[in-house]
Amino acid sequence: MEKLNGLLRVRVIRGVGLAVRDLRSSDPYVIVKMGKQ
Repeated sequence: MEKLNGLLRVRVIRGVGLAVRDLRSSDPYVIVKMGKQ
């Protein structure tokens, strides 16, 4: 098991312009970018 260097918590407040991928609902996701990573 790898040793963790830290913990990052991300809180998503709102999503806009989510594409509908099925007939009943959308499965939202986020892309998180940090610096050049």
